[in-house]
Amino acid sequence: MTTETFVKDIKPGLKNLNLIFIVLETGRVTKTKDGHEVRTCKVADKTGSINISVWDDVGNLIQPG
Repeated sequence: MTTETFVKDIKPGLKNLNLIFIVLETGRVTKTKDGHEVRTCKVADKTGSINISVWDDVGNLIQPG
């Protein structure tokens, strides 16, 4: 069984987190030297909000709301 992690509990170094959040904002796409696309998004749950970086095709799927 998977345990849900809340924004308030995220700490550096944690991996393979299961989060449920709402997307508040999506930023502009930037390209890396290697040709990858990166988009910064502001997301939130009932405990707080954070900025996340979303890479390549996944970034195209994320929309506010």
